[in-house]
Amino acid sequence: MAGIAESWSTQQLTEFVTLVGASKDEEAAIRAGIERAAEALEGEVAAVVRDGKVLASIGFQIEDVPLDKLILAAAGELPTLEVPGVGSCVVLSVDLGHDAGRLLLARHGQESFSRQEANLLRGMAQVLTLTLRSLHTLAAERFLRTQGELQANENAQLVKSLRERQVLLERLAKIQRSIVRRAKLETVLDTIVAGASELLRADAVGLRMIDPQDPGSTVLLAVRGLDPKRFPAGSRAPLVEGIAGRTIVAERLLVIQGDPAKVQAVAVGRNVTGAMSAPVVENGRVVGALTVGTREPNRIYSDTEQEVLLAFAEHASLALTDAKNFDAAVHRALHDLLTGLPNRALFDDRLQQAVKESGRTRPAVVFLDLDGFKRVNDSMGHAAGDEVLIEVARRLSQSIRPGDTAARFGGDEFALLLDGITSETEAAAVAERVTASLRDPFVVNSKEVTITASLGIAVQSGPG
Repeated sequence: MAGIAESWSTQQLTEFVTLVGASKDEEAAIRAGIERAAEALEGEVAAVVRDGKVLASIGFQIEDVPLDKLILAAAGELPTLEVPGVGSCVVLSVDLGHDAGRLLLARHGQESFSRQEANLLRGMAQVLTLTLRSLHTLAAERFLRTQGELQANENAQLVKSLRERQVLLERLAKIQRSIVRRAKLETVLDTIVAGASELLRADAVGLRMIDPQDPGSTVLLAVRGLDPKRFPAGSRAPLVEGIAGRTIVAERLLVIQGDPAKVQAVAVGRNVTGAMSAPVVENGRVVGALTVGTREPNRIYSDTEQEVLLAFAEHASLALTDAKNFDAAVHRALHDLLTGLPNRALFDDRLQQAVKESGRTRPAVVFLDLDGFKRVNDSMGHAAGDEVLIEVARRLSQSIRPGDTAARFGGDEFALLLDGITSETEAAAVAERVTASLRDPFVVNSKEVTITASLGIAVQSGPG
C-alpha cells in the first residue's frame, strides 16, 4: 500500500505543477492551487493567508468566510475549524516560504493528516511559491515595459534584468517539463547545475547529497567549473566539510562573502572569494545542498541571486522526490510485498527476454508448491505463515546461481528462472540444492516446523 500511496503523491504533484503553471496571474494561480490541493487531499476548506489577510479561500459562502479563524488556523493557533453544513474539520497548514504566506487545508473529521499527505501539501506549497514568484516577476515586467519615461541608463538596466528573468523562467520551465516527462534523474540534475552556473555567473557549482550508505559523508552528484581530477562526479567528502555540509546541517540558505578567512575556511576550490549554498529536500527531509562559488574579487550576492539559487535548489528537490517516489512505486508494482521477491509479472518479463536471447544455452523454469503450508496457517495463524514464506524466499535466493531469478506467484507457489542452462542435468542440480535448502526445520514462535516442496522442471527444447 505504501507504494500505491507514493505513486499517488507523485501523480498529484505532477498534476498540480501542470495546472498551477498554466495560470496567467497570481490570483488565478492561488485559486487553482487551493482548489487542486483540496481536491487531491479531500479537503472541505482551503485558503492562502499572507500578512494577516486571506488572499483566497474555498469552502465557505462569500458572505460567511470566517477571516479571523482562517488567519488563526493558518498560524497554527486553531487546530480545527467549524464549517457550516459539514462540522468540525482538522487543519493542516504549511509555509509558502520567503514571506509568501501559508497554505491551509481543513478536512472533515478528527483524524490528523498522514505524513505522506503533509509532505504532498508541502510540495504543492513549494510549486505554488515558485509560480507566484514567476508571475509576480512577469507582472512587474509588463508594468515596467509601459514606463517610457525612464532615463536611458535605467532602461538599459531594466532590459538586462528582464532578459535574465526570462532566461531563468525558460530554464525552470525546461526543468519542470523534464521532470514531468520522466527524464533521467542524472540529466535533470546536470541541467539544474548548468543553469545555476550560467545564470549566477558561477565559477564553480556542485550538487552534493548525503551518502545513503554513510550519513556522515556526502557524494558529489553533479559539478561544473571544478578540476575533474580533484573533484570528479561521485567523489565523497565528510559531511562537516565545506559550506555544503553546513547548509545540510543548518537546513537553510548560507551565504559567505566579504571575509577572505571565512570564505577559505568553507570553500571548495582554489581562489574562491565567495560562496552560497541552498538546501535540497527529498520528501520533506534535507538530503543535500546546491552550492555556487565565485573567484571575482569583492563579489557580493544580491537578494535576487539568492532567490535564483533557491529556485534551482527547489527544482532539484522536486526532481529527487519525484524520482524516488516513482522508482519505489515501480519496484513495488513488480515485487511481492511480503517477501520482496519478483512477482509473476516481472518473472514473465524476464522469462520472455531469456527465451529471446537463448542460443547455445537455454532457460529453465522450476515451479515449487510448498507441502503442508496450509497446516501452518491453520494451526499457528497467518502471521506464522508469513514468517515461513519470508524464510523460504531467503533460502531460495541463496540456493540459486547469480543471474537466476526467484519469484513468488502468490500463496505458497514459487518459481525459479534458471538462465543459461546447458543441460537438464544442470537444471536438476539447481533443483536439488533448492530442495536441500528447505530440509532444515523452520523455527516459528520458538517451534520447529517442517516444510517440503513439490517441484516441476521445464527446460526450453530449442532456440527462442
